[in-house]
Amino acid sequence: MTKESLTRPDSPVSPSEFRQSLGNMEASATPVKIILGSSSMPRRKILAEMGYEFSVMAADIDEKSIRKEKPEDLVMAIAEAKAEAILNRLPIGDYIKEAEPTILITGDQVVVYEGVIREKPSSREEARRFIKDYSGGQCATVGSVLVTNLKTGFRKGEWDRVEVPFVLILYLCSFQILVLCCMILLNGSAELTL
Repeated sequence: MTKESLTRPDSPVSPSEFRQSLGNMEASATPVKIILGSSSMPRRKILAEMGYEFSVMAADIDEKSIRKEKPEDLVMAIAEAKAEAILNRLPIGDYIKEAEPTILITGDQVVVYEGVIREKPSSREEARRFIKDYSGGQCATVGSVLVTNLKTGFRKGEWDRVEVPFVLILYLCSFQILVLCCMILLNGSAELTL
């Protein structure tokens, strides 16, 4: 994969090829300013570990007010809404005049279980119920990324779906329970928190 194939719209690139190519490119290959439109720590960590300097602007939107039947449409609609909310707060004219382009990166992710979209759990109890529901089954994560060039106004976004089997997690949990039981037998007590 070449750097050129990443920028040509007619060249299909799989998500794994794209991620690999980003790791192979130097962070300073193209002078560009980055605004991460997210308060997500994992997203911040990814950009920071790749050596990019960036600023963070969280979108102040009500994600629950955006509804779509298909999870792919939902995550793209939320990424678009986040971008619009941030763009409305920025002096776009300043970005058009600057020599270096500035890109805004927004995105979203949901879980799909038995055809139902599940967003972030609202409580620990709901999170526990979600995990219990997944036991021995499978769910999927559907995520989106939207990149907006503030200098040109050009936008490009995509979504990706990953199936997540919970068999391994159940095995690991069973192993942890076995270890916990051994600790109780050997020490007389053990503490378990979820």
